[in-house]
Amino acid sequence: MFDISTLIAPAATVVAAGLGAYFSGRVGQQSAEIDARRARRHELADTAIASALALRTALHESDSEWAGRDWERVLGNTYDALDAAKPVLPRQMLHLRRSVRDACGEALGVVAVFELVDIREQLEPPEFDPRWTEYARDYVGVAIEVLQRWREAKERDAVTVGAPTYDDWLRSTGRYHRS
Repeated sequence: MFDISTLIAPAATVVAAGLGAYFSGRVGQQSAEIDARRARRHELADTAIASALALRTALHESDSEWAGRDWERVLGNTYDALDAAKPVLPRQMLHLRRSVRDACGEALGVVAVFELVDIREQLEPPEFDPRWTEYARDYVGVAIEVLQRWREAKERDAVTVGAPTYDDWLRSTGRYHRS
């Protein structure tokens, strides 16, 4: 007579091995995807942080003698880095490029929005304002801190990192004054 247990044991072993391989592969794939997202976030954050650090240094060391061309490179690098990071930035940080541009626009005038100028070679010296330059430098510091928090956050926490807009930051620090 035929014993059914001789078929069930090998079949169960095959099914268990198949399920184990499937789940192991699935977990490995998810882990690889998480690692890839983390590596991309780190790379984009590192670039944005480095360019923002250079901008903050430029705002600290600048004076009224700097020409528009001097600012084009440092601002352009920061704007480009924030644009590159935009597809993976949390929703609460999507304004960061605009906010940094607003902060620099208050400090430097039209030079900070040079991408709107048709002929870059004719950029005029900035309308340098020491007080607003200090505000811009401080806000860029806030942006750097937020980018660092975003870079170092765990995957599930990275999506909740946020930054105040430049105007909100001015109000919260008491630097916002209506004329």
